[in-house]
Amino acid sequence: MRALAIELSKSPEIRVVIDLIVASGVAEYFKEHPIRDGKDGADGVPGPQGAKGERGETGADGVGLGGAIIDRDGQLVVTLTNGTVKTLGPVVGKDGESGRDGANGKDGLSVEGRELAYDGETGEIIERWKAAGEMKEFRYPAVGIRQRGYWREGTACKAGDGMTHGGSFWIAKRDNASKPCPENADDWYLCVRKGRDGDRGPAGSAYVPLAPVKLDAAK
Repeated sequence: MRALAIELSKSPEIRVVIDLIVASGVAEYFKEHPIRDGKDGADGVPGPQGAKGERGETGADGVGLGGAIIDRDGQLVVTLTNGTVKTLGPVVGKDGESGRDGANGKDGLSVEGRELAYDGETGEIIERWKAAGEMKEFRYPAVGIRQRGYWREGTACKAGDGMTHGGSFWIAKRDNASKPCPENADDWYLCVRKGRDGDRGPAGSAYVPLAPVKLDAAK
């Protein structure tokens, strides 16, 4: 960091900023600690008047620091008030502090697996994440059951999908491609059971066809 400060101080533009800060600090000091006026000195002897010099050219406007950023590559980039952009080199920060016990921080955990399931008893979506050999489970209410229509052989479903099969309505507990039935209770939750058949109604009367209608061509 000290080396970076030295390099920055070599830049003419940064030097101008430093001089302004120093001048401001000196002015504030003398404002708080004024110097008493000294005694008037003796009048000097007038010397010969020199010839008047030619008028000099107007000096250019001063250049100040307009802004500074650190880009994605860690380079310090400053913008001057005249629009010039300069890259001053990489910025290297100091090492971070150790933990409270002086030990280094723990390594991050990578995700080894993720699965979704539906709990038909609570109506919740279960989200399981596996990391470092351990499984973490999270539950949250299902936003809504996704109606997928009638189940057909080979249909792949995700947790929370609703399928109609055999007159009953089933909800997938987890991602699966199995048949919705009691034998696959680990994959499916029976939400609405098919109703029983109604009793046979009374026999209808014998069907007697109507006589054909004759059309009179004369009329």
